[in-house]
Amino acid sequence: MSNYNVYTKKAYGLDNKVWRVMLITIILSFGLLSYSLVSRKECVPVDFVIKALEDHGEHIYMTGEELVFKVTSQTTDITWDFGDNRPKAYGNDVVHKYNTEGDFFVTAGTGRGCEKFQKITIRKAVDKEKQSNIAPGTEIAGPTTSVVGRQETFFSLVTADSYEWSVSKMGGIKTEATFKLTFPVSGTYTVQVTLDHDRTKRYTKEIVVNDSVKQKLIDPVLPNLPEITGPGVAPLPEARPTMIISEPIFQVYLENVIAGLYTVNNFDDYLCNRGKTPATLNGKLMDFAAVCQKLNGLTKKQAVFFNKSVKIKSVSIQRNGGNDCVTMLVIKYK
Repeated sequence: MSNYNVYTKKAYGLDNKVWRVMLITIILSFGLLSYSLVSRKECVPVDFVIKALEDHGEHIYMTGEELVFKVTSQTTDITWDFGDNRPKAYGNDVVHKYNTEGDFFVTAGTGRGCEKFQKITIRKAVDKEKQSNIAPGTEIAGPTTSVVGRQETFFSLVTADSYEWSVSKMGGIKTEATFKLTFPVSGTYTVQVTLDHDRTKRYTKEIVVNDSVKQKLIDPVLPNLPEITGPGVAPLPEARPTMIISEPIFQVYLENVIAGLYTVNNFDDYLCNRGKTPATLNGKLMDFAAVCQKLNGLTKKQAVFFNKSVKIKSVSIQRNGGNDCVTMLVIKYK
């Protein structure tokens, strides 16, 4: 029996109208596909570079820094997405600033499937005015002399998000903000810190380490002599240190006392009479050992009762001469 019926106008069991609709649909689909293939743009790979005024390390930049994004390949009609939810930019050379820190993906492309991605890191910009107060060569705070077996503490006066500490003649790298170590043998060492993985922010400090016996010869302990009093008789002087400290660094050291990192002994190399050196703390006269005890005690009291910490407001140093050990201190805190 034939599959075609003249009277019912069917072919293979389907009405002729259905066949016409299917045929039209197929023709339109082929037409759209052909148009898409003809009008589709060729996908050209996009290559670009990022330029900044300062070198902070590979793909590391600062908030607020003006960055130039430049295409190096032979392409046009570039669309830029900087990954920080801000409007897109267009062109072969564009300028963009990031206002927040973090990791971002920069996308440059000419169309779907033609994008180039680059991950960059944005760090918080350093306060240039604040950092300018730090003299070159004094970026690392800590002693310049030590003895074998004594633990020393070093920290960077330049603020950063990450720290990499190392010491010549000693292996290993430490990443703490405050670096503590004990020198095993005498000699001259170089302490180095690299900030934010940026080689342009690398600072060093030289430390001379003496044997404990040599230290006794340098800093002798006076014997217990009978006290001699009378007119014109001056008291026996203590062994005086020779190291000089500036007021900004002394203030940082006092902040370490507040934090419990330093004690009065950490100041012996700078004070003419060590812990007995006179000082005023917010107008009250006392010796420096009492100052350290007071600051540490105030810190604990404030933290427990007022949920806040003590901060050093200012430090004024008096000396015998312009470049001598400290004879008097005027300290203010808040």
